[in-house]
Amino acid sequence: MHRAYSLLMIVLLAGCASGPARPDGIASPDISVNLAHPIFFGGSSTAAATIDVEIRNRAAVPITVRRVEIDSPGMVQYTLRRESRMVNQTIQPGEATTVTIAATAITRTAMPSEPLTVRTLIELRSGSSRWREIRLRSE
Repeated sequence: MHRAYSLLMIVLLAGCASGPARPDGIASPDISVNLAHPIFFGGSSTAAATIDVEIRNRAAVPITVRRVEIDSPGMVQYTLRRESRMVNQTIQPGEATTVTIAATAITRTAMPSEPLTVRTLIELRSGSSRWREIRLRSE
């Protein structure tokens, strides 16, 4: 059921993606999104959530990461407050960079057990071309 929901979200997000497409001849970057540490609410309704976004340039030309945004659509037991970080970091062909986002998780449930879903929007540039890559990750 969870996989079906994730697939549905990916299809919906792909349809909702706005902005210019990746230029022809530029390979899609490898993007991995990982929770740096478990989210622990304790007795609070908020908790720190550190998200590491690794971007590897598979293109033959340098690409520049301009901005990274994260949120957690469709979650029921808890959610991540949307966070955005300006980066402006160039990645040479074959190299990678990691952007760390400090986010806040919010819950109304005493002990949430729902797997975390993270949507990541990355704004990129190469030369005069600009585009967005969107990834959805579920644990």
